[in-house]
Amino acid sequence: MSAEPTDHEPVAVPRVIVAGPRSRWRSAVIAALSADCESWGVGTGDELVTQIVARAVDLIVLDGKLLIGDGRWLSAVLRLRAEKTQVLLHLRDDQETDGLLHLTFHGVCSGNDTAGLVRQAATLLGLDGRLSPGTPSGRYVSYALNFLTDHYSEHLDVAIVATRMSLSPGYLARIFRNEMRIGMREFVLRMRIEAAKLILAETDATLGAVAQRSGFFDAAHFSRVFRRYEGCTPGQYRRTAVTYARHQ
Repeated sequence: MSAEPTDHEPVAVPRVIVAGPRSRWRSAVIAALSADCESWGVGTGDELVTQIVARAVDLIVLDGKLLIGDGRWLSAVLRLRAEKTQVLLHLRDDQETDGLLHLTFHGVCSGNDTAGLVRQAATLLGLDGRLSPGTPSGRYVSYALNFLTDHYSEHLDVAIVATRMSLSPGYLARIFRNEMRIGMREFVLRMRIEAAKLILAETDATLGAVAQRSGFFDAAHFSRVFRRYEGCTPGQYRRTAVTYARHQ
């Protein structure tokens, strides 16, 4: 087993933590950055502190909700890490920012524009040109990305999304892969896996219920895909996640 990376070791592939309790938003950002980054999610401020203290991280995409209430400890850690780690803040539409002015953020995004959040994250990581609103392909793929984020658990394919946008399926599939470095089907599968991981870690729902909630056909299909992506069964992942949470 390799040793945990330290701040003094070079990081070849950008590491990104997407932190926040909202599974849909978190899953979409992780899936969108998966082709270029090592990205993973955490749901609480305590989990985030544990992760950024333990390893080198290039970017934190942070739900502003984690800084409300008991977020003082997290705020203190973020200030200490400001020179080493960029922070992209995601705010809800109605969230006040007055209490956050003591922190330094490298970007701020508000509302439900997942594509805009991914665009800012890519720019901060040096992946410029992703989802540019100044190009037709950037605008089309931004729309598709936001649509997929809202409907990932439904029956979807390229043709359904393309018809909604009055585009040909072949054209949409091509520009989506060019912009995202990942195919649309792959993006949806990755998003479903991330959503399922959160359900497994935080609930005792049956595999059939997890599969249904995250967009898979049935428990067998879900287990097969999950093992291919995560290298373990859903049950093994749940046991590991529960054990980790108990030791935090």
